Amino acid sequence: MHVPVNKQIRYFFLLLLFCNVCTSKAHCKYYIAGAITTLLIGKLSYDYFYNYYIIPEQTIECCQSTFRTIEQDVSHYHKLYHNDAHISDWELKELILDNSDDPYPFLQYYRSLEQALFLLQKHHATITTQIAEIKKYEKKLQYKNLALQLEKNGKDLEKQISKTVSLVTILHMRVASFKEYHEDCYYWKEKMNSEKMGDA
Repeated sequence: MHVPVNKQIRYFFLLLLFCNVCTSKAHCKYYIAGAITTLLIGKLSYDYFYNYYIIPEQTIECCQSTFRTIEQDVSHYHKLYHNDAHISDWELKELILDNSDDPYPFLQYYRSLEQALFLLQKHHATITTQIAEIKKYEKKLQYKNLALQLEKNGKDLEKQISKTVSLVTILHMRVASFKEYHEDCYYWKEKMNSEKMGDA
């Protein structure tokens, strides 16, 4: 299709203007300064938006998800060991023997308590960190109520963890005092040593 002459002239002048602007040193300085200013404003705007809206929302969502997982773990361990902690030593020994197929049942039970303590202490540290993060957003009106509620939930979880840790710690100490536990440790070490000698 043929382009009219007046349009061709306009395109020519636009092209000429563009070439002059790009080749003129004075104009290039202004355009470079303008581009840098635009980039800086864009970066500052993005940082403000990211820090003011995206990070708080991500932090709150992360806390909510983390607290749900921790609550499930704490509830699981509390239910698992609550009855064990309130029975006599003789009943606890019977329970350990009845519920284990392991050749070293007392050692196995002791290790399961250690794993529970490790996880609960890790959860406690996580909650302390999360509460500190949440407090940063209490002053921002749109997140204030949610942040305060999450902080309360976190502190309630800390109390539940402390109770469960106390429960598991008492059990841990009781099992460590059992003669059967020390026998399991002795025979397990003997087995490990004999296997090492066999491999050599």
